[in-house]
Amino acid sequence: MKKSVAIIGLGLFGEALAIELSNLGAEVLAIDLHEEKLKRVSDYVKEAIMADARDDVAMSKLGFDSIDSAVVCIGENLESTIMSIMKLKENGVKKIWVKASTQEQCKIYEALGATYAFIPEKMQAISFARSFVTDNFYEFYELSDKISLIKLKVRDEWVGQTLATLNLRKKLGINIVAVEKNKNIQIDIDPTAKISADDTFYVVADKKATNRLER
Repeated sequence: MKKSVAIIGLGLFGEALAIELSNLGAEVLAIDLHEEKLKRVSDYVKEAIMADARDDVAMSKLGFDSIDSAVVCIGENLESTIMSIMKLKENGVKKIWVKASTQEQCKIYEALGATYAFIPEKMQAISFARSFVTDNFYEFYELSDKISLIKLKVRDEWVGQTLATLNLRKKLGINIVAVEKNKNIQIDIDPTAKISADDTFYVVADKKATNRLER
């Protein structure tokens, strides 16, 4: 069953998110006050609707009761963001992620019921810094204060071996959740397959394991 996601606010971040989620197979409901922004995503998403998040009547008609999760990407408009969170909560949306501009906003949104509030620029800066100083990392994302998701370059000494023989969970404390081979991402990982130099690992690791990978 496809995941249904509402994206409220189609700025640069919201637009890119709506298109990428659609490309990944999600059924996206895109919502924005401006027609030109809706037109840019209309060929990708399941439905694009013009609505003002501050209009309680309009928001009540959007069918959030059939949505699995939502991302509020309004950004600077505190009133619209809060109204969106409240309306999503009223309709029983279980997972509500909210784009914020400051750490104080994050605290407010989560206090109001958001599952997770985030600052995209901060996340991107952390990812860029890790990738910039470490040749092993293609991409880096903090999932929490303790856990990170890393798109990891295969080390030279791993080439030709298998995950079964390397036993990286025991040696490095990392969990490989997916392997990219020939531009295809596999989550059903074969531990006996030989590792190639152009393979990429998607790894979940705590801080200690991440520090070990950076060396």
